Formats: sequence, C-alpha cells, structure tokens
Amino acid sequence: MRTLSLYLLLGIILHAVEASRFSLSPPAFFNRFSDFEEEYEEEEEGPGLGGLPLKALVGASVAAVGGVGVSFARRAIKAKQQRVSTPKQQRSHLPSSSTVGSSTPSFVESGIKGGKSDPKIARGTTTMAPPSSTEADGSGEEAEKEPEEVFDVEPVVELDESKLSEGQKEHPYAKLLGPKLVKYDSKQGKLVEVATADVLDGKVTSLFFHAQQVEQMLEKMKAGKVLPGLKEVYAEQRAKGNNFEVVFMSLPDGQEGRFQAYMKDMPWYAMPFNATERLRDAYKAFKIQNLPAAVVVDEQAQVLNEKGFTYMLIDKEGFPWHPKTLSQMLGSTFLSKDRSVPAAEVAKKKVLALYFSANWCKPCQEFTPKLVEAYEKVRAQGKDLEVVFVSMDETEEKFKEYFAKMPWLSLPYEDKTARSLLMTELEVKGLPTLVLLDEEREVITSKGRDFVLKDPEGAKFPWYPQPLNEISYSFDGIAQKPSLVLFMEGASADAQAKMVAAMQAVAEEFTAKNKLAPEDAAHRFNFYYAQEISTFSKALRSIAGLEQLNPKDKFLKSKAEANKPRLVLLDIGKEVCHVSPAEDAGPVEETTIRELLQARVEGTLPMETFRQPEPEEAAASASAKGAGTV
Repeated sequence: MRTLSLYLLLGIILHAVEASRFSLSPPAFFNRFSDFEEEYEEEEEGPGLGGLPLKALVGASVAAVGGVGVSFARRAIKAKQQRVSTPKQQRSHLPSSSTVGSSTPSFVESGIKGGKSDPKIARGTTTMAPPSSTEADGSGEEAEKEPEEVFDVEPVVELDESKLSEGQKEHPYAKLLGPKLVKYDSKQGKLVEVATADVLDGKVTSLFFHAQQVEQMLEKMKAGKVLPGLKEVYAEQRAKGNNFEVVFMSLPDGQEGRFQAYMKDMPWYAMPFNATERLRDAYKAFKIQNLPAAVVVDEQAQVLNEKGFTYMLIDKEGFPWHPKTLSQMLGSTFLSKDRSVPAAEVAKKKVLALYFSANWCKPCQEFTPKLVEAYEKVRAQGKDLEVVFVSMDETEEKFKEYFAKMPWLSLPYEDKTARSLLMTELEVKGLPTLVLLDEEREVITSKGRDFVLKDPEGAKFPWYPQPLNEISYSFDGIAQKPSLVLFMEGASADAQAKMVAAMQAVAEEFTAKNKLAPEDAAHRFNFYYAQEISTFSKALRSIAGLEQLNPKDKFLKSKAEANKPRLVLLDIGKEVCHVSPAEDAGPVEETTIRELLQARVEGTLPMETFRQPEPEEAAASASAKGAGTV
C-alpha cells in the first residue's frame, strides 16, 4: 500500500483549519484525517489514478449530481451525529463531513435522478454514502466482503493502423487522443475501432472523464446518475445540428469487461481500454482530481472550457460553452432589502466580495455576525467594498430569513445557474466561503473568511497575496507550487528579523518574475516562515522529519541544535522535500536561499520522500484550530 503522507499532511492542516467550516466539496482524500489510520490500512489497492483509490476521486460525482448546498451538508450532519453516537469499532467507515463533495458543484441545484429533477434531493436527503466493503455490520465485526462482479471480455473489431494516412495520424485530435477510438456497434454487438480523425474532424468535443464504478456509487447514494443527463445534452445538441461529440475517458486500470459493458450504454466514442498511458497523461494534463469531469475542446483540439461538465448540464443553450467571465456569471441585477440593484451600480465598487453561505450551516451562522462587523469597519474607513450573498439555502423563505440579517446585497435566489457557475469557477469547497474580487473582477483571494478572522479591523484589507507569509497567518497555495519554508521558532527576535528580511528580498524578486513568466519553473516558488510554534509549523516539521519544539525548549541547552533555523523546500505535488543539513544550520542569509533554489531548478538538490507522521503525532496536530488554506 502506498504511503499516504501527502494526504496525511493535508488532512492534518485542513482538519485544523476547517474545524469550524462545513465541507461541501474538497477531494475526499484531503481531509478525512480522523479515519486515515483505520480506513486506509484496510482499503485494498484497486482501480484508481496514480495510486489514488477510487474513493478519493468519487467525491466529485456526488456534489456534481446532488444539490451542492443542501443534500451533502445534510448528509454530513447526519454522518456526524451518527459518528458521535456510534462506537468506534462500528463506525470506521461511516462518512465524515468530507466524505462527499468536490470541486465540481451541482449542475442542477435541485438535484437530478436519471437526468430529471428529484424533489427529495432538492429538499436535502439524509441518505448516507454507500458502505464500504468492509463496513461493520453493527456487531463490531466487519461484514464479509462481497466478491467483485466479473465481466466477460468480448473481442474488439480492430482498425488496421497501417492503413491510416499521414493526415489521419497527424490530425490534432489524433495527437491528443491517439489514432483510434472505440464505439459500441449495436448491430455487431461489439466495440468497433474507428479512426479518431474521421469521427472528430471539425467537431467540438467533450472529453468525458468518468467511471462505471462512480455511476454505481451514485445510484447507491440515491444521488442520481450522471449518464442520463449527459445523454440528454448529447441528443439535444446533435438534434440542433451542432457539430458536437463526446469521448469517454475511462478511469485507467480496472476491468476491461466492465469498460465494455459500460460502453453499451453510451452513444458516443471512447479512448480504447488499453490506451492506459495516454489516459493517464490526459488525466494529469487536464488536472482531473474528481469524477465526473468534462473538458470541452474545439475543432482544433484546443481547450475551450476546462470546467465543461457544469456548463453543459446547466446551460444547454450555451454551445460550445465558452467560459464566462465572473461579471457575466453575476448577471445584471442584485437584490437589496427593498429593491433591485443594477449591476452597473455594483461595478463601480473597487472590491466585491462574494459570500457563499446558508442558514442551515452552523459555521455560517457563527461567521456572519463577524463578517457584518468587519464589513462595517472597512466601509467606515472609507474603503470601497460591497458584499454579495450567494445563497445555498434550501428554500426562498429560508433565504429571505437569513438575508434579513445582512446589510449587503444578494444574488436573486432563483438564479441557480449563476450560483452553480460561480461555485464551479471559484472552486467553492465549503461554507462559509468569502471570495474577494478586484475592480476588474479578478480574484484577489478566495480565503476572505480566514482573513476576516485574522484581521477583523481590516488593517490589511483587501488582503492581496503577499510574496512572503508567516505560516500560521497564511499558507495559501502551499500545495500548488514548490514552497520554501524557513523554520526559525527558536531564534532570537533580532535574528528572526534579519532572516525575514533576507527571505523577503528573494520572495519579492521571485514573485515579480513569476508574474511576468508564470510557466518559468525558475521562479515558481512560494515562500513562508515559521516565527512561532504553531499547529502548522508542527505539521510541516513532522513530514520534513524535523524535531518538534515546545516554547520552553528555547531555554534548554539540550535543544540548541533543534532551535537552529532550518530551510525546508516542500514539493507537495510530488510528496518530496529537501531539509537543509543540520551541520549547515545557522543564521539564514540571502545567498543561502538563492543557492538552494538554484540547485532545485538545476535538479541537483537532493530530495527525500515525506516522512509519515506517527498516529499520535498527527492526532496532536489535528486537534488544534487555525486559519489558512492549502
């Protein structure tokens, strides 16, 4: 079984920072820390992506078809209640609040079932997620594992690739997907290989990332299937004469027979089952983290919309689904307490904050008064701010009741399309979420909630990202780029100030160069420092293998070495890090920082796999609260 150090790290941190926040949609493997030890030790390797189990990817499908702001949070509530009242030996596989949900919000907020609106889901079903194959039967003993269904493998009618022309081989779609695709031929009762160029030439194509296992899980969850809704879109677009096609991008690995059986229910094409490497490359290239997902590409196989799944299913008239700007998604009208407010009035505001919240969400109820205070203080300082409430309430009556407590504007409750598109575009993963936009309606930060709690007076408003951050204040983006962290909790105040100045100089230079050339790996780094001992510094020390510190350790001679500053370069995406050697530990200077980063760029910096935190060590870190976001 692969080491889950990355997931443990993110679990520790997110457990700490999300303790007072309802998770709607983070990938399931990010913050299920409380059950990591018991769950992942028992889970067998199975179909997945890059070593990730299928469960880690399926969270998306639930949010995609279930009514994002309602049914999943309700399931989370019931799951939490059941966990509290259930002995540990009987609950190791009960879903936590993060078992379901994804970065792909609901495409029909009322929920779907078989492609149709399902009132039960719209109200917020409390149906639990499907039990795992090792779920306890209530007696404290594990239920017997059901044998996996085995599917027959039928011969495929093959295409003779040697007869393909150079034009067919060099076609943009052939380069993207390979020279051939497959489709089920009902007359022959078999899968038939066809030339990619022949069937996709001149067409807008949706690359549909999904798996039969996910569809089955959705059905068990009573969340509704994905396939019927997409088939309806497919039929409608083709009936209109639009040059539209779909290609199924199966989850790599698994059973070939299962793949063939699933294709019988699809009217479109698919990547061949044995194109495993090309499929893996596609999942990686398009950064597919959740299922289902869809990437819409144009006639030249160039990406039109990386978040096409939501667009296709909620905006059926929007073919070919060019991405909308945030201003377009927000629409032309907002609501105040007593009137409609034209978007033109709001457009004048330099900072617009979108507040995703709901009355049924307890963390939202706790945060809203704090946001009201901060809002009034910021505006009293003459700073140009407006907030727009994006409601996740289950009924208009509840929406009105909750909105009455707010002094700002709101999106019209009935504009569900705008709500879903905004959640998709801004990757809203939990409630409450506060996203700040500048006057061009570009994102300043999606971590507004954290900053309101950290800076309630608005001294640093509007909280633009900084080149260098103290790790307990903000670790925004630490998972997106290689990140350099300076641990100096044991240093004197004077030494800390000098080292922060050295880090600041490098961070500002690298950040400025990265803005000019975002894809240039030579300057793609984040910069942080740990000035005080905190939950976050402890978690990162743990995976880097650094000795933990306590406040009293500053005065112990035996801890002199542990108190020395250390530089750690973390690459969370690759689960590796570099820790500056103990013999080099000492005051960190600008030259030292530059040399380390240059070695990383040149590939000469030795990197080691993350250390797996001990269960008691990780649990201690996970028990604390804080603010920040991976």
